[in-house]
Amino acid sequence: MTALTPVVIVTAAAVAAAQAVPGQLIGGINVDPAEVSAGMFYTGATVHVSAVVPLGAEVAMVCLDEGHPVKLKKKGKALGVIWMNVADVSFGEVPDLYLLRTSNRLDRLAGPAALADLALGYAALQARADPGPGAEALFGELTRLKQRDRLWHVSEGSVHLQPAGSGMALATADFALPAKAPPGAYQVLVYAFRDGTGELAAEGSLRIRQVGVAAFISTLATGQGFLYGGLAALIAVIVGLATGVVFGLGSKGGH
Repeated sequence: MTALTPVVIVTAAAVAAAQAVPGQLIGGINVDPAEVSAGMFYTGATVHVSAVVPLGAEVAMVCLDEGHPVKLKKKGKALGVIWMNVADVSFGEVPDLYLLRTSNRLDRLAGPAALADLALGYAALQARADPGPGAEALFGELTRLKQRDRLWHVSEGSVHLQPAGSGMALATADFALPAKAPPGAYQVLVYAFRDGTGELAAEGSLRIRQVGVAAFISTLATGQGFLYGGLAALIAVIVGLATGVVFGLGSKGGH
C-alpha cells in the first residue's frame, strides 16, 4: 500500500492542475486543433499546445513524425575536373516535420547525450540519422533545406510556464505548421527536465488532412497515375490555348 502512495499523489496533483487551468487537458495535454484541414489554398496553420508538468521543471515540446530513410547524392570532382554525383549517401530516421520549442536554451536543459537520447536538437537528429564519416556536411545541407521550408525549426525560450497549483505548472507553446508539411499523423511530445535529466511528461497527436480538390488531386496522383497524367496534360493544353488567346488579343489591340 505504501509503494502506491506516490503514484496516487502525483495523479491527484495532475488532475487538480488540469482543473485549475482553462481548456480540456486529456492525459495532461491539449493540442488545439488536433486536426488541421489542408485545402487548395492552405498556407499553413498555428497549433497551440498546453501540458501539465511538474512545477520548477524546464520543458521541451516537439512536434514530429516517425521519420524515414532519405537518400541523397554526394557531389564531387570526377578526375579532379568535372563536378558530378560521385556517391549515394543514405540517412536513417529523418523526419519530414521537426518543430522544437523549449522553455530555456537546450544546453541548459541537459547535456548532449541526454538530448540525443530524446532526439532534441539538430545535433541529436544528425546522430540519429547516422550520416557516417564524411557525410556530416551533406546532412548540414539537408538541415538548411528543411529550415528554408520551415519544416525544421527550433525555438529556444518559446515555451511559457505558469503555476497551476498542487505542485504542477502549465506549459504552453505555439507551433507554426508550414504549408509544405506533408499530410499525415504527427506526435506532440512534452519532456520535463530536472537536474539535466528529461522524462516524457505528456504525449499528444496531431493530424494534417487534405480536403476538397487538394485531396482529389492527391488521390489521383497516388492511385490513378494514368488518369492524373491525362488530366495534367489537358490542363496544360487549356492553359496554353487561353494564353495564346489573351496574347493574340493583346497583339491585335496594339496595331
